[in-house]
Amino acid sequence: MRMVFKMNKEMKRKIVFGFIMVAGTLCVCLLLLEFTLRFLTPQVSFDPRLPLHPYVRREVHASLRGVSPQSSFTTNKWGFRGDDPPARWEDYYSIITIGGSTTECFYLDDRKTWPALLERHLKAGYGDRVWLANGGIDGQSSRGHLVFMDKAVRRIKPRMVVFLTGINDLGYSLGYSNVQLSPF
Repeated sequence: MRMVFKMNKEMKRKIVFGFIMVAGTLCVCLLLLEFTLRFLTPQVSFDPRLPLHPYVRREVHASLRGVSPQSSFTTNKWGFRGDDPPARWEDYYSIITIGGSTTECFYLDDRKTWPALLERHLKAGYGDRVWLANGGIDGQSSRGHLVFMDKAVRRIKPRMVVFLTGINDLGYSLGYSNVQLSPF
């Protein structure tokens, strides 16, 4: 015994209408979710290959010889360590430091990194119209520095860029893909 199910036009319309409603509701929900996530999560400042995260606030606890047991690690609106860029950019002598972990100085307090000390020294000698941002990224090599220069520095246009490079490039040139050196 064979049953034949026939759909009339009204039934077909209801199914198509139901499908369109479900698809439309799903699209609206996905759009709302996308806008909510974009609003709640900070966007990448320059390029996804540069792990610069805006407005990070971390309290770092370390038991390393020569390092304070507790320090602050903060970033500005561009993801650099240091103060936010000045509103009147052209009135300041702007400097960005670029390098790997020895420039980022993750375990040191914001005020104790060498870029922060350099900024303090320059302000003491040349006045408060100096703005310095620490663009150090742990593990960064010269290849990453080129991306940094192309995507971030080209857009910001600071008056000076200071590099501290070396050990990460040495590791890559020796064939090691991930060099881990002890600080001792």
